[in-house]
Amino acid sequence: MQKKTIRMTIGLPFSGKSTLAREYAANGWTVISRDVLLADIIRTSAFREEDARLKLQIHDPAMRFEARSDFVTQLLTIEIQRTVRENPSTQFFYDGTNLQKKTRAGILALGAEGVRVEGIYLQTPIEEILKRERAAHDSGERVGSFNEEGHKPEALLLMMHLSEEPRLDEGFASLEVRTWEGREPDRERQPPARR
Repeated sequence: MQKKTIRMTIGLPFSGKSTLAREYAANGWTVISRDVLLADIIRTSAFREEDARLKLQIHDPAMRFEARSDFVTQLLTIEIQRTVRENPSTQFFYDGTNLQKKTRAGILALGAEGVRVEGIYLQTPIEEILKRERAAHDSGERVGSFNEEGHKPEALLLMMHLSEEPRLDEGFASLEVRTWEGREPDRERQPPARR
């Protein structure tokens, strides 16, 4: 039986993760989208009940947001792990921000089960991200569903400030760093490998 591989993105919104996911999908990889999973999660009774409980128990908006994010991370992790374990595919691409160690930990835990976990860290300059965010806003494009305010410039800057740079010793089998070079990537240059 062929070993399973999951490649996880690490990068701010508008850094190029979903564009990369489409390239992997075109090459036969099973794409797991954080945005799609979140849309499903926020419709569940478990999420609605926990969200209502947090609103009653935690009055500080920042602390409530943190608790809500932690709960959603737990639900996302369960769903991603289930998908990788149960889906017959051997190649998965997880399209998500994964900006903090705690959001990467559940996917990295699959390594203990023999899944090869690889990271792709997209280092897109904040100026380019803000430019893309503005273009998406101006065009009416909606990105994400859990925290639509999260795509405002102030929120993107806060996300950048709170992000933790990924490290190989977190448990990645490999960690590729892609830096933005002032132009859109040459799609012919580095296509995802078919396995």
